[in-house]
This record gives sequence, C-alpha cells and structure tokens, in this order.
Amino acid sequence: MEFLNTRIDDNPGRNDWVIGVIDVVRGRSASEGRYRFSCSVNFDTGQVRSVEIDPRRQ
Repeated sequence: MEFLNTRIDDNPGRNDWVIGVIDVVRGRSASEGRYRFSCSVNFDTGQVRSVEIDPRRQ
C-alpha cells in the first residue's frame, strides 16, 4: 500500500481528519486499485478514531 496526496482536512469542524489517496499493490507491479481515504485522528494521542476507504472515481 502506498499513501499518496495525504493532508489534513482543513474544512471547518473537521480539523481532526487526515484525508488522501492510497494505491493498493499486490506483488511487484500489479496494481489492485486506487482509493480515497479519510480517518479521524486524535492528534494529542495519535489514536485513529475511525477510517473510511472508498473507491476513487476516475
């Protein structure tokens, strides 16, 4: 798995979210797909509260 374009969501009220894109790769070069992700994070403790992963639309 490779994380791409990862950033802090700066929309009002969502300051504790990390969003981005992941590439899922199986084997040396066989890509399984690209997905969008968002996770709610407690930045004080580093604990991930929840994760959402969705297929990325082309």
